[in-house]
Amino acid sequence: MSRGVVRRVLLVASVALLCGAWAVGQSQLTAVPEYELKAEFVGRFTLFVDWPPGSLPAPPAPFVIGVIGDSPVAGYLEKRVAGELVKDRPVVVREGVELDEVGQCQLLFISSSAEASLERILELTKDRPILTVADSEGFAERGVLINFLVLDRHVHFEINESAVDRSGLRFGSKLYRLARLVGPQAG
Repeated sequence: MSRGVVRRVLLVASVALLCGAWAVGQSQLTAVPEYELKAEFVGRFTLFVDWPPGSLPAPPAPFVIGVIGDSPVAGYLEKRVAGELVKDRPVVVREGVELDEVGQCQLLFISSSAEASLERILELTKDRPILTVADSEGFAERGVLINFLVLDRHVHFEINESAVDRSGLRFGSKLYRLARLVGPQAG
């Protein structure tokens, strides 16, 4: 098979997987623990996001998923991405990321416990190719790229389009179609 055919097959499989995770997200939260489902989404988001050329560390350096604040998602993320590659790099999950370490992450999960530092986190990630993901009401409107929300016991996500545009990251259209869009974020 040619590389183009392999890529198309992988893309179709990835879309099916994300849609499958979305469908699971539509099921009652009692079937799957909320944070396990969110970790699954986070792992799959990377399949639909492209980082600008040269913005990722050269392999074999890891793709770093940082968790800032206290969140049960960290443990689920570690299990979810164990042994996987993201953009041809091994994945490392770092819990307890400090503000001065934010720039070392390619994906940053911002827990609700980090709300007091959110403005500073957004300053540090603004206009940078760092995929920010959170799970607190209003965080997308404030500038986080992807934010989870639970409506009627179902997990959904929203995307701040203007923040994505400023980050330099490219989101696939399939990701936009599954999300609730919010924005624009001034600044």
